[in-house]
Amino acid sequence: MAADRQPVAITQHRRARYVLMTYDDFEAMKQKGDQRRAYGPKEVPLNWQR
Repeated sequence: MAADRQPVAITQHRRARYVLMTYDDFEAMKQKGDQRRAYGPKEVPLNWQR
């Protein structure tokens, strides 16, 4: 429910790795022309780099 108020960082080994946000916020980000994409666990490209 915290993501209803603001995006929530999910950490792994004390480093931010993922962000959980509402779908409405995600859609608004896409509408602004943001090219980032959300991937499911089995969809991450093999050439993905940080």
